[in-house]
Amino acid sequence: MSSVVLYGDVYAAYGQIYVNRADGSNLGAYFSGPDGTGLIGVVGNGAVLGTGLHTGYVLLTVTMDPEDPGAALSDFEDVVEVSMTTDDERFILFCWGGEETHDLSPLPAGGTTYRLRYHARGLDQATGKVGRGIDDPPLDEYLLQIWPSRYEPPALPKLTSRSAQAMQRTWRL
Repeated sequence: MSSVVLYGDVYAAYGQIYVNRADGSNLGAYFSGPDGTGLIGVVGNGAVLGTGLHTGYVLLTVTMDPEDPGAALSDFEDVVEVSMTTDDERFILFCWGGEETHDLSPLPAGGTTYRLRYHARGLDQATGKVGRGIDDPPLDEYLLQIWPSRYEPPALPKLTSRSAQAMQRTWRL
């Protein structure tokens, strides 16, 4: 059974939300590296989540599960997966500059390898837009599912939006 650990508006800057020790100094290492999909990427204990909205609030739901909860393929336009290995139970989301953080710790199985499945809806309508306030209707919405799992290479179960396909092509070339 899924445990929702976050549901609400999260601030994205430069179309990015960071996890743990991630930083924006070399986005190519995340999105186009061996553990990247163009929409989400991992380096070590850090991940970068891409958003359509350039700057402003996106609607994000995060679940932590004891096992694979199954993808919500019919509810989202884009679904991608990566693995992330951590030495501790920390899981912190934050925006560029660190003005806003969401500490979702502890991870359910402590320090181990996790699968991160990132779902997106509304990427095309939000891409390049700025300034969605917290009281405005969401332009793009995301679901991040996290569960303990052995390492697997990145996967692209569903890419239907033009924006996600462009991110994939741009970062994976």
